[in-house]
Amino acid sequence: MDNIIRATVVFVAVFSLSILIERFLEILKSIYDLLDSRLDWYRFWTKRAEALQVRLYKRIRIQQYMGMDALNRVLASFSSLMLGKEDNYTGTVPTISGDLMRALYVKIGATLAGIGCGIFIALYFHINIVLLIMEYFPEITKPFAESSIVYTIVTGIMLGLGSGPVHTLITAIERKRDASGKGATE
Repeated sequence: MDNIIRATVVFVAVFSLSILIERFLEILKSIYDLLDSRLDWYRFWTKRAEALQVRLYKRIRIQQYMGMDALNRVLASFSSLMLGKEDNYTGTVPTISGDLMRALYVKIGATLAGIGCGIFIALYFHINIVLLIMEYFPEITKPFAESSIVYTIVTGIMLGLGSGPVHTLITAIERKRDASGKGATE
């Protein structure tokens, strides 16, 4: 029973910290949005979008000899990168704007900042969730020593990616524990 309590405490702490990092990133994004609106940074993003339009136009002109199917695949990959996979955009002309460029770069920056915060917190508080994962999934081989800093960095990356991946991990461990019958007997 002591192992279950210890694992529960660690998972609650990791889940709480991942939510805390998400809220911190939302505050940073709000501050950035405020600065963006006050300082008219839209000009920068519009210039970036125009430069991307020129590069994409040159690339399309080079690839026009490939055929329409290949060209449509290039445009579809570009649209999924800029608009996301669930945008349901069916046109053949890619949409490029300063707002889309800004949204893409802010999303990338927020993800990197979250991972950085997660690694910092995991290293500072010596949080290592990977060893708990290995208790429930023994088929995962241990490529590094148990006291390795790599496990702590992996834990920090999981923290920084947010509560979604952490919740998915906790759910998978609960299913594995329930399937093996460990939950009620320990």
